[in-house]
Amino acid sequence: MSLMVLLFAVLSPARAAPVGTYTVSSWDFAIDGGEARTVYFKIHYPAVGTHYGADADPSGGPFPVVGFMHGYLGSAWMYTDTADALASMGAVVVNLDIETTVSINTTRMALGMEALLWWVDDSSQDPDHWLSGMSDGGDWSVGAHSMGGVALAELVGLEPRVQTVIGYMPYEPDGEQWLPYESFTGTALMLAGSEDETSTPDMVALWHERLSVADRSLYLELEGAGHQAVSNFEWGGETMSDADQNDLVVALSADLLESTWTADDRLYQSLLCDLSSPAVVHRSKSQRPITIAEPEDDTTVALSIAGRPETEAVVFGGRGPDATETELGTIGLREAVVLGRVPLPEGIACGDFPLPVALAGLGWVQVAHVADDGAVVLGEALDVFGVGDPGALDEPEPDDEDRDEDIPQDDGVGDADASDEPDGLDGSDAATSASTGGSSARSKPSGKVSSCSTAGGGAGALVAGLMVVASRRRR
Repeated sequence: MSLMVLLFAVLSPARAAPVGTYTVSSWDFAIDGGEARTVYFKIHYPAVGTHYGADADPSGGPFPVVGFMHGYLGSAWMYTDTADALASMGAVVVNLDIETTVSINTTRMALGMEALLWWVDDSSQDPDHWLSGMSDGGDWSVGAHSMGGVALAELVGLEPRVQTVIGYMPYEPDGEQWLPYESFTGTALMLAGSEDETSTPDMVALWHERLSVADRSLYLELEGAGHQAVSNFEWGGETMSDADQNDLVVALSADLLESTWTADDRLYQSLLCDLSSPAVVHRSKSQRPITIAEPEDDTTVALSIAGRPETEAVVFGGRGPDATETELGTIGLREAVVLGRVPLPEGIACGDFPLPVALAGLGWVQVAHVADDGAVVLGEALDVFGVGDPGALDEPEPDDEDRDEDIPQDDGVGDADASDEPDGLDGSDAATSASTGGSSARSKPSGKVSSCSTAGGGAGALVAGLMVVASRRRR
């Protein structure tokens, strides 16, 4: 299917499911963008009502600012539902409408978006402006579709305040347009559709490969999705329905954005182990490891791990935060022991790890990522059961008889038998259910997003699980 056919189609719009609780309005606007000339856009924001052009409502703010750039022959109206859904989280979303002819200028798009982001911040500081008090003045997040994804890389090279980027099926770049990604140190998500014939998964993967030093960098290939998953279109040409594609993409975007705004790594769960093969291919090149730990029961911890590819994850358990010297250096846990070792060929692993009896119901975990050259990067030490610091393990008081020097002692009495050590302390038997690349699904506690079965289910099971993400209340 040709690019022209895809983007000239006029179809009925799909409605993205709201992901937040804020009332949202929108307004079409234009500003003088300097080098970008006149910049047309649609702005979506928390408001006092849902009618067009309703007054902004800063009472719940100030809010983070999010930009969005359309694709070739695109326009802001193609993404209004996605922008409204993201604004409902509590964000000001500027939806670019700058390059709608057959001659696209990605540099002008990048300059136009930079001008828009600064305009929102400057207007927010003006007490007489209708956007007064709306922007939080922090780092910016920007998403972009198709050819807009090329402009997104150029924007990163122009504007250091852009620290979170989402590429929605970004098109193949020309020349050196992807070079800014090679030094980008923020957070990045590249989304591909397995049935996208315009921006193929191989094209999208090239962008992900360039993000070699990003703090957090993930690539997701959504099975059954096509090129228009982020837009309003009801195309009907892929295995996954148009509405389900859009809801899925919005839900994943919302979790990534909120994780950056709140520094809550648990929101990465929908982007890691709650998306299991064959429903999705996912990879990580994250320089700062992600570890999510949830108790399955008192003696089993479900871990979601993401870091750099071609490394080994060494999972430690311990009794609270402290320091233990190990063969990998100092671990930030008291009385740390190895629970398991898992290779990370694609940077991601998911699985259940058994705890020794001494850590049942109160253990902490920490993951060390070990590269081939021996370099070690530590993840955060996590309080799995939420019990705080339980203190050091108490030594049992000796019996009175043990204190009686008149009672003869046989050699070996009281020595611990090595066979009594719990499985997994040396990594030999632990985490047998853990899998690399997120290919093994596991059951989740009630109320959590369900994993997809690796034995079938495909896109339908994936969407069913992520509808929980799309519908939950936020902020």
